[in-house]
Amino acid sequence: MNFSRCAAALTGLVVLLMLNALESDVSGDENGFRLTRVDGTVLESASILVDSQGRVTGTFEGSSLPIDELVSIESVGAESIDSSGNSGAPRLYFVTEGSIALTAPSLAEGRLTFQSTNHVSTVPLESARAIVWEPSDVVTQLIENPSLDNDAVVVRQGDQLRGVEGVVEGLTDQHVTLRFKGESRKIGLGKVAAIVMADLQLKLPEDRPMVNVMLRSGGSVQGSLNRWNENLMFVGVGGDIELEVPAGSMAKMTIESERLVYLSDLEPVSAQQRAMFTNERPWRRDRSVEGNPLTLFNPAQRQKVRFDKGVGTHSWSSLVFANDRSLDRFMAVVGIDAETNGRGKCLMVVRGDGIELWSGQVTGMSEPQSIDVDIRGIQTVELEVVPGEEFDLADHANWCNARFVKSSP
Repeated sequence: MNFSRCAAALTGLVVLLMLNALESDVSGDENGFRLTRVDGTVLESASILVDSQGRVTGTFEGSSLPIDELVSIESVGAESIDSSGNSGAPRLYFVTEGSIALTAPSLAEGRLTFQSTNHVSTVPLESARAIVWEPSDVVTQLIENPSLDNDAVVVRQGDQLRGVEGVVEGLTDQHVTLRFKGESRKIGLGKVAAIVMADLQLKLPEDRPMVNVMLRSGGSVQGSLNRWNENLMFVGVGGDIELEVPAGSMAKMTIESERLVYLSDLEPVSAQQRAMFTNERPWRRDRSVEGNPLTLFNPAQRQKVRFDKGVGTHSWSSLVFANDRSLDRFMAVVGIDAETNGRGKCLMVVRGDGIELWSGQVTGMSEPQSIDVDIRGIQTVELEVVPGEEFDLADHANWCNARFVKSSP
């Protein structure tokens, strides 16, 4: 194992991660924050604090609640930019799977420094899983199965890529320095497709909520939310390593909760689909059947509403999910995806252990329907979509934010 790097990881280094940050203030945004609870209700707050015990305080009604009652906190008016396709820009992957785009990364004395929108950022090398210039199957395989003992530099040799193992000692805009078989060797950066760090097996705490912080500037940081003071979120990425994320850089934070599981994160017990006049389309996780973001049209407000989580289906279809955590509510917002431009008509049905618990007819122009179904004692929940008068034409039925919930702690 790479003991020198592991020792550095245990020093409790805390560094500032600017991550394309906007200058932040107490609220992070002049319009404040929107907090969504497990039961779907929404709270508004001008500011947010989270203490080390996981208790959230703010200006919302009640002023305080445990963070496991929330599924998300978003900065009102802020959106995260998808920077995954930044052409030619290297990408930093954290050990906790979040990633950000970089400009001019360099490495010295165990710290990774890079430029990012008029800010210079620095993170401990122990927080990094990989820096990738050229994605490939070889790189993905190394990221998913890193060595416990050595770093790896993926280099081009003609049309081939191969990993060279050693200890990464430095990175400049010209070359990577790798200690290989006891000697320091320089590899021209033009030949480097990726650097994959050794797996230090840093453990995340079990008593802290796991979060995914989506950034306004694109990318995300994942880890344990250790605390959130007026301007900074302290996100643990393993061991004693923390990243300080300015509150003003956050677009949205999603929070894992033992009281909730999204159906799109589960594998169905069974999945059946049958087309009549259209091409058969498979159901999708967190996407419509056409592969677009989940959207429902709200005719009262004459606008599309977008959802991050949910299940996109098409008539006829039947998906069955196991309620193996004994949660007691099934909740969702249902309707036909706005991508049909007002077309479509079908029946959506929820069954528990084969018994109908809810059904409703939806059209491409009807308002989204919020459903809340009691599933106490239910072992399996089926979501069925039945064709309407136009058979299965344009029946792009969405089960948005479909989730099993424990209604009380």
